[in-house]
Amino acid sequence: MVRLRYTNGATTTTELFRELSLIMLPETTRQQSTTLRGRLVDHLLAHRRVWTLTITTEGAINDVLWVLDFWTAEVREIQYPYDANDAVNWIQVRTADGRCPITFRDDIVLFPETGLELFAVEPS
Repeated sequence: MVRLRYTNGATTTTELFRELSLIMLPETTRQQSTTLRGRLVDHLLAHRRVWTLTITTEGAINDVLWVLDFWTAEVREIQYPYDANDAVNWIQVRTADGRCPITFRDDIVLFPETGLELFAVEPS
């Protein structure tokens, strides 16, 4: 299970989804250069967590609308790892630009799926 929430203005909305897949991998930002003497330099500037999340809304139109609202929200967060008793452990994330990634399994409108790539805002 994965819990997502978003905030628009003063309204915060939380939803629990059953994920088809959830993979968390690190992403690094490096400064690489060559010194005047020819030595190669590789500095780690930051690393952050990136989640690749695939969820199915199982034909519920409310879940599809929720994902659309999440995609356009001002503040988006994920609870990772999921804990039903923890109301504090949320990580602010951002999504990629562009169109909301809702697709339909086997081109059937009744089975929408969403593949999200979520980037942690703060470096880990």
